[in-house]
Amino acid sequence: MEINATLVVQMVHFFVAWVMFKKLLLEPALEVILADTAEQRNAQGKIATLRSDVVQHKDKKAAQWSAYQHHFRKEMPRVTDEKEFFLFRNLGKPLKPIIVDHSVVREAKKRLEKVLVKKLGQVNE
Repeated sequence: MEINATLVVQMVHFFVAWVMFKKLLLEPALEVILADTAEQRNAQGKIATLRSDVVQHKDKKAAQWSAYQHHFRKEMPRVTDEKEFFLFRNLGKPLKPIIVDHSVVREAKKRLEKVLVKKLGQVNE
């Protein structure tokens, strides 16, 4: 088998074309792909961090809510008097108007005025 100059020139041209193809197209494309992959990994890391922050925030809010409920249950006023319980139980029902005589209202007003004048007179002295 005989190797002539045309075959050698074709091999040189192929090698030069391969080097140019590799340097001008493959390496920049590979750099872009690697940069994009690194950016995606970075974004996924940020997403995971934000998700854990959201879970921690939800857990914190749930703990606060539980503490508020516990405090309310602990500090909630207890109704011990049967009359008070009866009043609170009937709050949802419409109340009937109480009919009061005007003379009773005027008498209560006069008493209240006397008490207030007496108390304010003691404060000013």
